[in-house]
Amino acid sequence: MAETLRSKVVNFLKLVAFIIAAFVIAYLLVKTAHFLPNGYLVENVTEQDATVLALNWFGEVEETINVSPPKDEVWIAVELIYSIERLAGVYMLLFFAIFTSIYVSMTKLRTTEKPIGFIVSMIIGIVGLIIPLIMQLNRISDLLEMINRW
Repeated sequence: MAETLRSKVVNFLKLVAFIIAAFVIAYLLVKTAHFLPNGYLVENVTEQDATVLALNWFGEVEETINVSPPKDEVWIAVELIYSIERLAGVYMLLFFAIFTSIYVSMTKLRTTEKPIGFIVSMIIGIVGLIIPLIMQLNRISDLLEMINRW
């Protein structure tokens, strides 16, 4: 009885340690390394204009976009900057989910004889996180199109 309790506590502590490590890695990837595949990054913001960097699939700068709205359309630039900041949070959540699902699936695969249901649920969970990412990228693209009309 004491041995099973001890093994459960050790497994729980391993899970907590990996969750913390996954969060730290996801945070460092997004906030420090600016790894935002096919995303956007706000480089410089002043009262009159802002500089937005469009990134490719490898997270490298592909295009520099200067945003300088007219006085009556400042809300679009503010919304664009807010959406780009939210995009970083969506990427961080996605990377965290991917790292966590890899760890949990590896531990479940070792202990479960029929892992297919578990693997399918993990794939559905990750695809469920990709949908908000695509929606956020589309929102930013729409705002950039509105800005390009000026």
